Amino acid sequence: MSMLFNSTGVVYKCLLLTFLFTVQVQKAAAQYTRVQGRIQNAQTKEALPFVNLVFKGTNIGTTSDVNGYYEMEIQRMADTILVSFLGYKAQRLPIQRNKQNTINILLQPETYTLKEIVIKPGENPAHRIMRNVISHKPQNNPSQIASYQYQVYNKIQFDLNNYDEKFAKRKLFTPFNFVFDYSDTTEEGKAYLPLMLTETFTNVFYTRNPERKQEYIKASRISGLKNNSASQFLGDMYQTINIYDNFLLIFDKSFISPVTDNFLRYYKFYLVDSVYIGTDRCYKLLLLPKRKQDLTFTGNLYIHDATWAVKQVSVSFNDNANINYIKSFDVMQKYEQIDGKYWMLKEEKSVGDFAPFEKANGMGFFGRKTTVYDDFKVNQPIDDTVFQKGRNVVVEDSAQERHNDYWHHVRPDTLNQQEKNIYVMVDSLVQVRRLVNIRYLTEMLITGYLHWKKFDIGQYFTFVSWNEIEGVRLKFGGVTSNDFSKRLELKGTLAYGTLDQRFKFKTGLRWFVSKSKLHRDLLSLSYKSDLEQLSLSANSLQLDNVLTSMMRRVALQNVTNVTELRGSFEHEWFPGFLNRVSFFNRDLVPLGNFQFKQAVNGQFRSLSSITTTEVGLLTRFAWGEKYLSGEFNRIPVASRYPVVQLDLSYALPGVMAADYSYFKTKLRVSDRFRLNPFGYLDVVVDAGKIWGKAPYLFLEIHQGSQTYALDPLAFNMMNIFEFTSDRYLYLFLDHHFDGYFLNKIPLIRKLKWREIITLKSVIGDMRTENISMLQYPGGRDPRLYRPYLESGFAIENIFKIVRVDALWRMTHLERPGARSLGFRISLVVKF
Repeated sequence: MSMLFNSTGVVYKCLLLTFLFTVQVQKAAAQYTRVQGRIQNAQTKEALPFVNLVFKGTNIGTTSDVNGYYEMEIQRMADTILVSFLGYKAQRLPIQRNKQNTINILLQPETYTLKEIVIKPGENPAHRIMRNVISHKPQNNPSQIASYQYQVYNKIQFDLNNYDEKFAKRKLFTPFNFVFDYSDTTEEGKAYLPLMLTETFTNVFYTRNPERKQEYIKASRISGLKNNSASQFLGDMYQTINIYDNFLLIFDKSFISPVTDNFLRYYKFYLVDSVYIGTDRCYKLLLLPKRKQDLTFTGNLYIHDATWAVKQVSVSFNDNANINYIKSFDVMQKYEQIDGKYWMLKEEKSVGDFAPFEKANGMGFFGRKTTVYDDFKVNQPIDDTVFQKGRNVVVEDSAQERHNDYWHHVRPDTLNQQEKNIYVMVDSLVQVRRLVNIRYLTEMLITGYLHWKKFDIGQYFTFVSWNEIEGVRLKFGGVTSNDFSKRLELKGTLAYGTLDQRFKFKTGLRWFVSKSKLHRDLLSLSYKSDLEQLSLSANSLQLDNVLTSMMRRVALQNVTNVTELRGSFEHEWFPGFLNRVSFFNRDLVPLGNFQFKQAVNGQFRSLSSITTTEVGLLTRFAWGEKYLSGEFNRIPVASRYPVVQLDLSYALPGVMAADYSYFKTKLRVSDRFRLNPFGYLDVVVDAGKIWGKAPYLFLEIHQGSQTYALDPLAFNMMNIFEFTSDRYLYLFLDHHFDGYFLNKIPLIRKLKWREIITLKSVIGDMRTENISMLQYPGGRDPRLYRPYLESGFAIENIFKIVRVDALWRMTHLERPGARSLGFRISLVVKF
């Protein structure tokens, strides 16, 4: 089997992080210098909030709280703190090293006038500054420039943190305990182990009208990994934060920008100081979130006094923001004026402290990103050939083959010794056999396949299951791995039921006729004879998944044995646009109490089987879609545009004993709409029609559910085989509010739950000639007659991973077995 996780470097990093996270650790002891106290006005004894304090010679410091209290600490040597606040005289105060210092500070007021701003009685001067920033956004926002191009150097590093010496000496790590020789500590004394380093060097081109952005990745380097599909996500296109946008998409969450048009709705601003950054005089503003749990920031903005442009940003995630697995995330941006007129982002640094289990001293990892922009060319002509249709990110063929001399030339600064050591360490790690075995075990837990030589055995969660037809179902199978071939994949399974005492099987292959970064030509063939329950969605659990056996709500019914020969050829014209030509022959045999009853002269007679042969053409278009790819399988990652899929098929009567002739069309459109600040809305619209005469088995059997697990692509309150149509229209709505309402409820907001509302509907009909071809199961009428509706309210992020849906069936309650209320559960892992 060839899976995404077979990419060597990614697996090493993921398994090491995953395995280490399971151990409870203690923070290493260290010597600290601590300072605490209160700051007051020397004349009035009034508490002073937001006073700046910093250890001399460092950037480690803090600000006083609303009551004037402060505290801070440092591990390295420091003997002086610097205190500053707009309108007061600065102070330098000595402290005792490696001790607890309590220093109460009295600041003397001094006269200071901001000539550029007229301060009215009762008006916050920071608000006046921010209003000018907002009004000048069209002039200062880089995205409003007609065209530009630049070069980008991007560096990302991941480090394991919060481990101690006892942990490093565990026997399990003996074969690779040399990695701990590369450990280091932060300025705050927090231990960390560098694990992964990536570097990219790219050229970026942009035009506003028409809006186009193109990136060429000239060089890419990922420690221990060569994967072009991963390289495309390490450039500039997917990591840029434009502070002038009203909402900033970070970790798939819409954070509210400090310079949003409605800044007063979300932030409190304070004018702290007037400072020079280089030769530019700037106003230093402190920003604080107005409400807990909002996706906001805290920190400082530096506003250029002459143009009202953002000169510098230094912000952190709101500590109480409704986001998972992140202890802290800091962003620093520096802007530079180009040609004396245009403000462009010059440098960006971000540091995240990630904690999968969010324990105070639990193991986690740091993520650090440094991006430097250079060689700006603004409003200069850009040839149209630069912009490639359907490929806004291009990884050049030689990107991962660049030598050290090339990197020395394009880096804005040389790698430090620690960063150089990461490449050395990872190259050594990939040779350690025990780590390879841990990698395979981790991969098995994630994918369901266990690697063995040139094969992957699995999926293990289908090896034992049970149902009313087969009794206990025993299954074994596997697929060839990338070690066997990166162009040819062979697959096979064999199953046996203890009750029906029958063997079932499936065999198949996939072969790349051609494969490149631009397109793929994939040939697939398969042959099987196995159980199927028609009307299940493609997203539902497999029939032989052990979880299906455990969570089934009703007895397995209306089951067929399907013998199928299938073949297809898929051609990708460019990433996001493909066609697939397919052929299949299916022979269906009813099992158990299920029967195919055909009306003949007013009498029903049972058919032993029904056969159909179809040819089909699928067209899928997802503009700008990107994939994270293994050799055979790939995962769609991102598309800002609707995904459109058209499926056409025609049944060939008489071919391979086929019984029917009909023509099917099916169109699906799906998209995600950002409704900031109200979360996002996922929409799926599905429409189809079948021409010609066909029994219900080959029509649209509307997808119901038979388990307590939530199926997002099925009607969870609809029973299996309840409705069928030969022309239909679906509408699925799933609105994630991301805690917008729950965040405002005291106590509840501490749980960080997130609310969802759902609506699913289908309208359809079935022609009389199709109804009469086969008796519907139970003799029921399968037609809808009126729209079917079910709605729901869900809470997700329960214990960070659980989603519980309360579902209401709003129509067709008179049907046998219909229930108006139900509950479903699912597991979702996201930030």
